[in-house]
Amino acid sequence: MMRNGTVQEWKFRFKRCGIFMVRWLAKAGINKNITFHCFRHTYATLQLEFGTDVYAVSKMLGHKHIKTTQVYAKVVDRKKNQTRNKIKVNIGRLNMVE
Repeated sequence: MMRNGTVQEWKFRFKRCGIFMVRWLAKAGINKNITFHCFRHTYATLQLEFGTDVYAVSKMLGHKHIKTTQVYAKVVDRKKNQTRNKIKVNIGRLNMVE
């Protein structure tokens, strides 16, 4: 027995999610073979990039521990740092980026 349902119930839920995922990808014009895990990871990362609270994303993904979701937050932070480091402001002696 799995947490919150039988194996058959989980297989049904997973299959149903896959059907919705295929529809969403088709509507978005994405023709690549995207795995459910990749889709889920992208969804979480985009939610965090657009300002959704990490706790809310954690609950949407069904994570038991917030630390699991914080992995996605690190991806977003790394991307922000890379973007910030591309901008250099040099006014006289003042250098905004070290």
